[in-house]
Amino acid sequence: VYVELGVTVPDRAVQGIRGLRRDRKGYFLVDHHQETSIPGLYAIGDCVAGLSQVSVAVGHAAIATTQIHN
Repeated sequence: VYVELGVTVPDRAVQGIRGLRRDRKGYFLVDHHQETSIPGLYAIGDCVAGLSQVSVAVGHAAIATTQIHN
């Protein structure tokens, strides 16, 4: 999931996803492989807490795709 560039996660992007855990600021909670509280759903970039930079999103994507591949 990469919802859009910015520092807030728009609710409209995830309204219909049941069981998706978020923190108080609205960021998706992920494990060390970028997997959300929904098995098989990974989140990267600005929708998770951390630096809002493209290079960070690319790093998140590398972590998530490695886990998916494995």
